[in-house]
Amino acid sequence: MTFKLSIKPILLIASVIINVVLIGYVINSLNSEPIPVVNQSNIKDDNYFSEHFKVDDRVLFVGNSLIYRCDWKELLDNQNIENKGVGGITTYEIFMRYNNIIKGKPKKIFFLMGINDLLKDAPENLIMENYHRILYQLKASSPLTEVYFLSLLPVNPELRSDDTPEFTTNETVDHLNLTIKNFTDTFGLHYVDVNSILKNEEGSIDSTYSEDGVHITQLAYEKMKTILKEKVEE
Repeated sequence: MTFKLSIKPILLIASVIINVVLIGYVINSLNSEPIPVVNQSNIKDDNYFSEHFKVDDRVLFVGNSLIYRCDWKELLDNQNIENKGVGGITTYEIFMRYNNIIKGKPKKIFFLMGINDLLKDAPENLIMENYHRILYQLKASSPLTEVYFLSLLPVNPELRSDDTPEFTTNETVDHLNLTIKNFTDTFGLHYVDVNSILKNEEGSIDSTYSEDGVHITQLAYEKMKTILKEKVEE
């Protein structure tokens, strides 16, 4: 006798496993944070699971000014994309406000975040705690939303302007990207490497792609276009 499994139950099982692992992480390392509790009365509602395990057609781009400064709808030719970028935002600030961002349970979310944390000398372990917090709350609220984490982009201190007095190094960026990649592998998420395609031979971002060493030009967004369009449409 053979059994055929549909995709949806597999996704539900995978979501439950991810949530269990994340709950364990939060209990161990963030025990000062209250753990969300499912309202038991909701589970008795026949519509609870059909409402909880669903997504709409939206694709969100969430992050800092590198997200905010791009017209993603035009760049990727997709009217379902919403730009949720905020200039100067850190991973903790995204965690604190993004519950409102994900209302409606979007189909996909692309995160690009962490460079402002590094510019403010935030330690890597604190940045990754916020990554875990964000993922945990997202999976608790919208378990079928596909999650993509973009790598941090290379920087170039030699191009620094008066608007960017603080700076970090590419060694620090590369190390955090490796940690993010390991994080996505652990939880079965998507990691999108947009760092390597913008690096020059010295390992920095070239002046062709950045005027101040952090923010990027339209040419850089065009360089990232193919790989991001593929991920949005897959």
